[in-house]
Parts: sequence; C-alpha cells; structure tokens
Amino acid sequence: FDGYDLSALRLESHITTEFACNWKLGFENACDYYHVFKIHPDLNRIMTQEARGSFEIAGRHMLTAAARGEKYEGHGVTLESNSPALPALPVAKQMLVAAVFPNMLVQAYPTYGQFDLFEPVAVNRCIFHQWLYYIGDAAVDEAYRASRDEVREGCLKMNAEDEDSCRNMQEGRRGAYDGGRFAPYWDKGTIHFHKMVAHAVRGDGPFAPAM
Repeated sequence: FDGYDLSALRLESHITTEFACNWKLGFENACDYYHVFKIHPDLNRIMTQEARGSFEIAGRHMLTAAARGEKYEGHGVTLESNSPALPALPVAKQMLVAAVFPNMLVQAYPTYGQFDLFEPVAVNRCIFHQWLYYIGDAAVDEAYRASRDEVREGCLKMNAEDEDSCRNMQEGRRGAYDGGRFAPYWDKGTIHFHKMVAHAVRGDGPFAPAM
C-alpha cells in the first residue's frame, strides 16, 4: 500500500456474517476468482479478465491490483455517486486487494476501504467480519448514505452467495470429496493458500524457525 494515502479513511460500519464452514474454506474462497462467473453474477459483470488471473505473490501473502469495469453497478459505489475518492489511486477503476495470511483481507477501492477477517469458531463454523471505511465525512454525511447502503447491501448479497458455496464445500469434506484438482491459471490464489497452510502446519518454508 505504499503511495496510497489511507489517512483520510474513517470507519463507517462493521458487518458480521456466519459461515457454516471451516475458516480455511472461507478464506480460500476469498482467494479464488474462478468461482465468480458462476456464484457472483453482479461481480462477474464488472470484473475484468485481468483481475481474474492477476495475483502477485509476496512471501506468505498475495496481492491483486487491477481495473474493474466502467461501472460498479450491483456492487460497491457507482462512479456516478460522486463520493470523495481515495487519494493516489492510479486510475478511477482501480481495485487493490491484499490477502494477508492466514485469515485477513485489506482492500482499497476508489471511494472506500475494507478490512476483512475470518474468525475461527469451530471446525465447521467461522464468523466473517467486514469493516467498511470511507473518506472523511463521507463516512457519516447523509449526502452519501445511498452510496454507503449500496456497498453494504453488495457485501451482504455476496456473503450470502459465498456462504452457500462454502457450506456445500464443508459438507463435501465429510468423506465424499477428495479436494479436487487445481487449474494452474485460475487457481493461483487457492494453490498459494494451500501451500502456506501446509508450510505453517509443518513449520517449514516461510515458517521455518530462524537459524
């Protein structure tokens, strides 16, 4: 996030959604853009091809930085809302999403920021926390209420779509499903996350004790 002025961001709301799955399945879903075309019709209409396969590996973590479509209709603040823009975003349609291992996401969009956390609760249950931030008075100004409501509604709709998918994946892990096969291009995020979990469990690779 070097070069991004996040100092003007103010917390506007905190959303919690219960997922009937292990936290690792929830976070894996957040690192996977392959499912977007099938699970998230609104996001699918605005997400560019570049964004779907763009992952930059940074040690244990991952970064996606790509332009979205011309309009954010159906998810997030529309360009027409005239909400204050986040300083230093390179282009008006930019999105920056950092997947911070093991269970955190930090996201920056043109008019708001987002901090996400998957809280483990049980082997088959987790709580998905989302904190939404806006630029200065846009976090409280009535003039931007419709824009804020649009973002919140988009988050809740997407969460419901993801929860259904993650619940089915959890059920499949009860013995009928062996984990499937990965596609090298589409599953870059999932592959990296699985590798990091394996390294963390074994205590090797990036998690090897310092000599």
